[in-house]
Amino acid sequence: MVAIPYLAHGIEARLSSMPTIIHCLDGCGRSGTLVTIEVLLMHLLRGSAQYDNLVLTTAIFVRLQRRHAISSPLQYLFIYRTLLHWMQPFITSNISRFILGLIFPNWGFVGKYQKMISHRYRFK
Repeated sequence: MVAIPYLAHGIEARLSSMPTIIHCLDGCGRSGTLVTIEVLLMHLLRGSAQYDNLVLTTAIFVRLQRRHAISSPLQYLFIYRTLLHWMQPFITSNISRFILGLIFPNWGFVGKYQKMISHRYRFK
């Protein structure tokens, strides 16, 4: 399985004391999304995820630091999709995997996300 070595490498990088540097053109929308993902992964990997809605709490924290961070609903979906990608090896229930779209990629959250992305970024 390819995801396990990638996950192990990601865990090692996130447990490092070295900072992560992220920047985009305006320093808000996309970089705010990546900062939010980085903070969420650090919370999950260190076992310090203590809030009911960790994504919302983290997004609010990042938006308090940078006003226009995470500027579109699609960026929120990207955050959830990235977290799902990282947690995929740990989701063992077949029902959960089916609902999330991890068994059949055209179903569940993954399928709806891919459909939304393909409609949003359709090239003519």
